[in-house]
Amino acid sequence: MDQNTVWVIAIAALIVGALLGFLFGRNGNSGSREVRLAEELDRTQHELEKYRDEVNQHFSVTADLVNDLTNQYQKVHQHLASSASVLCRDEKLVATLQKQAGIEQQASETESEPQAKSDEIHMPLDYAPKRDQNEPGTLSDRFGLRGEPEHEEPRLDHAVQETGKSPKE
Repeated sequence: MDQNTVWVIAIAALIVGALLGFLFGRNGNSGSREVRLAEELDRTQHELEKYRDEVNQHFSVTADLVNDLTNQYQKVHQHLASSASVLCRDEKLVATLQKQAGIEQQASETESEPQAKSDEIHMPLDYAPKRDQNEPGTLSDRFGLRGEPEHEEPRLDHAVQETGKSPKE
């Protein structure tokens, strides 16, 4: 073989080897990148679940504390009302405290089970009520018309000139 042919084959082999190394090297990196992204996804999903659990626990504890606070407030008010009835001579103050205690008791009972009375529910009046039974309703074709039109003006066609011919004729 000729010296030039050996050099051409060596350079071609070097170039082919470099290209193959580059291509295989990239494929190896993409696999590690996918693994890294999958791990990051798992970590963020775990963090999200942890955050949701913390939020649920927070609101559960907050609801329990608010309920306890409401119960303690009612107990304090009942204590004041009973103490006022025993210790105070002012009948008006005693009556006011007992009345408020009754109102708060009713409010706490209605919070647990709200009930609507059927006689208190009314249909909304989003229309004008009729003044007379014979008057047409709002959906009638005659609604809002006052009798027959007296004289209807003829409609003018502005495309026709006064001579009766259209401008294109």
